[in-house]
Order: sequence, then C-alpha cells, then structure tokens
Amino acid sequence: MQMDLVDTPTFNKRRNAGEFEMASRLLPAVNPDMILFNFLHPASKAPGGLNDARYDNPKVTAMLEAARAEADPAKAMQMYTEVQQIVAD
Repeated sequence: MQMDLVDTPTFNKRRNAGEFEMASRLLPAVNPDMILFNFLHPASKAPGGLNDARYDNPKVTAMLEAARAEADPAKAMQMYTEVQQIVAD
C-alpha cells in the first residue's frame, strides 16, 4: 500500500472523487450512532456525507436504522456492536 499524507483540501477532493484505496479520518467518538451511521449508511455516501468508502450493506443499514430507533440504550449498544462485527468481518 502506498501512503499519501495530504493537506485537507487535497484529501477532500480525493475523498469526494473516490480516488483512494483506503482513507482514514479522525473524529471524536461522541456516540456510536453519530460515527457508525455517518460512516456506514448509504444515505451518507461522499461527497454529501462521511461514507467515503461508499459502503452499502442492506443488513447493516437495517441494523443502524433499528439501533437509532431503539429506546433501550443497552439494546441499541448491542446492535451497534453487531454492526461493527459485521463490518470488520
């Protein structure tokens, strides 16, 4: 893998055009919904959102939406944990 450390405008231009094999971004982990929904939901695909990889898995999408609607924080956290496992696999 070739690593390119670039300035923010270059990063955003490449991200929006999908000109990368892998990218990273540093964001505070305020809550799982904010991070996971924005990075994994197809409605958040770049350039309008943070889903730079244009990830689109219907099972993950359904789980993210269910977790967002879940009133019990423990159940929601369990769903977010499973989402992360699916994506990692």
